[in-house]
Amino acid sequence: MFMLKTSMDSTRSWLVHGAPCKTGSYLRVNGWKRFCQNSLKEGDICTFNVIKTTLWHVITRCEGNVNQLCYVS
Repeated sequence: MFMLKTSMDSTRSWLVHGAPCKTGSYLRVNGWKRFCQNSLKEGDICTFNVIKTTLWHVITRCEGNVNQLCYVS
């Protein structure tokens, strides 16, 4: 199980359940769709940083601007 947040000071979080794959990666099972409904659009790129073993910081980048962060206020 993973907890996703859009920023470290965000009070909102999403629990995402995952299952380990043989390759060492994880398959997202439940909760991912709810997280994606958080203003993500097709083509957005998310970067996941491991903060703790179950808390990841997600960086969302705007479509077409892979090298530039999106800041939403």
